[in-house]
Amino acid sequence: MNRTYTLIGSRLWNAFFVLCTLMALGLLPARANSQQYEVLFIRALDPGGSIVGYDLNEAGQVTGTSYIRRSTRLGDIWVPHAFRYGNGTTVDLGTLGGAGCALCASGGVAINASGQIIGWSAVAGTNPPLNPPGFDCCNEIPADVEHAFLYSNGSMADLSVDAASNGISRVRVRDINDAGWITGQALFPDIGASNSDHALLYKPALGWMDLGTGGDCCLSGGTAINGSNQVTGYSDTFDDAFLYSNGSMANIGGQIEHASVGLDINASGQVTGWMEPGGRPHAFRYSAGATLDLGSLGGDSQCGDLSGGLGINSSGQVVGYSRRSCSGDWRAFLWSAGAGRDGGTMIDLNRHIYPISLRLLIKLEEAVAITDKGWILANGHLRLLPNLKRTYLLKPR
Repeated sequence: MNRTYTLIGSRLWNAFFVLCTLMALGLLPARANSQQYEVLFIRALDPGGSIVGYDLNEAGQVTGTSYIRRSTRLGDIWVPHAFRYGNGTTVDLGTLGGAGCALCASGGVAINASGQIIGWSAVAGTNPPLNPPGFDCCNEIPADVEHAFLYSNGSMADLSVDAASNGISRVRVRDINDAGWITGQALFPDIGASNSDHALLYKPALGWMDLGTGGDCCLSGGTAINGSNQVTGYSDTFDDAFLYSNGSMANIGGQIEHASVGLDINASGQVTGWMEPGGRPHAFRYSAGATLDLGSLGGDSQCGDLSGGLGINSSGQVVGYSRRSCSGDWRAFLWSAGAGRDGGTMIDLNRHIYPISLRLLIKLEEAVAITDKGWILANGHLRLLPNLKRTYLLKPR
């Protein structure tokens, strides 16, 4: 009997300890019946290296960057490679440098419904950066070192070579739609003295299109494209996010006092990104001519209350990141329309991981994409290994 009571007491104590820890970390959901997410760990190409996801399609395929170990005379280094994940398998897409370029780097940026992937890659004879962009929203790359690529049917095509044949340089690709149209930015030959990149549209065999800036000045860049070839991004002309549709570029951040950038667009032309309504960036959703400040997950007054939207699905749900303190404390969020702040509610996805015990093991720092069925791609880390980045696929239960 004593052994039985001891066992029961031990289990109750363990449960009480877990509950107290979850409460201290703010990881208990607001409501017991709230949406929970099962977490799928996406395997890195090298178990000892970081992996960062950037995009997710409706079939659950993922692309991004995974670091692999390379041995040199100066010791081991970690080199990023583009990958494609699907059906439990992570595949190395290689680089434009080929098998002979062991230190060439690459990274996947976006994937469409057909599994076509765009991204960046070093080529043989260049000096690839060994610490390229990894854990940020926009995947900035040095275009004079890397080339843009399109990966399709098992092979990687160099888009920068095709662009160069048309006098176009500094190509950066950002998104690809299901029809194979690509957006991004590049330096076009007729831009003139400004020497500034412009937003672009491109499709193989149909060529390159300069989308301009919406006015006389200066820089613009496309970040996302939907199935109707509507593009969002940023333009210096407006110092704001834009929506390109039917041949014209419009300012969609005009209601905002400070700068804004569009980072994703859904099938109906709704846009998310970040804006600065009061000097501190917040996620927003643009819909039918109106821009809505989505707020944040709160935090301290000095460095918290910061957020940005990275993905939006056909229902208008937005995912992204929110910072709560000067020490970081980045957290992945999901915003859904309904009751709450200005007609919607933002939740911390860390509080909705299932099972509850898993919340003590992993931290989700940013959610970068959401499908129409509600699957979410998030980046974060194991709580005991904060410098080893990991990518997770969240599926609603």
